[in-house]
Amino acid sequence: MTEVMIPLGRPEICEEDISEAVRVLRTGMLVQGIELQNLEKVVSNFS
Repeated sequence: MTEVMIPLGRPEICEEDISEAVRVLRTGMLVQGIELQNLEKVVSNFS
């Protein structure tokens, strides 16, 4: 019998995700950068 593995912890990462991560890394601002400000604005709309 063959075991079937279900990848429960395997994220789906597309090329766009990788490109965006690289773009942010190249800014040098990993904390308190513009992306965090954008995220805070989006999240504040839900509360």
